[in-house]
Order: sequence, then C-alpha cells, then structure tokens
Amino acid sequence: NEPDILNNFSWSLVEQNKNLEEALEMSTKSLQIQPENPYYWGTLAEIHFRIGNFDKALLANSEARKFAEDQEHIKSIEERTHQLAESMNSSVK
Repeated sequence: NEPDILNNFSWSLVEQNKNLEEALEMSTKSLQIQPENPYYWGTLAEIHFRIGNFDKALLANSEARKFAEDQEHIKSIEERTHQLAESMNSSVK
C-alpha cells in the first residue's frame, strides 16, 4: 500500500530526526492519496513540529483529531495538541 509505505518511512525519518524535508514531501504525498487518515496527519504534525512550523503542526494535529475514531488515539492527539500549544507559547517568549 503506497501511502502506508510513504507514511511509515516518513515516520522512521522523524524518529531519527533526519531528512525532515524528505519526510515532509513523503508525508504530504501520503495525504494526497488518503486525506482522511488521522495517522498520516499525525506524522505530518510531528514533522512540522520538528522543523519548527508550530502553526502548521497544530493545523495538522487538528486534522488528525477530525478523522480519528479510536478514543485512545483521540486522547493521544489531544495530549500532543496541548504539547504543541505549549511549545508555541514558549517559543514566543
């Protein structure tokens, strides 16, 4: 499944904190194929966060929340949203 491969490889780059621009391209492509996949949106959010695009990270996380169905996944997304908001606030100070 091409979008899964793209997303999984993107996530592996995120975990290594390497080639984030390449991860961003692949993550974006996976979302072009499956725009309602909350896990893909979560990957994109994490990439934007690590690049320092906090606004885009929050927007992507919001999309992940919109499409998530599993309560545990929703809770995880909401916790990450809170962390992203805190990071934004501390970077402004």
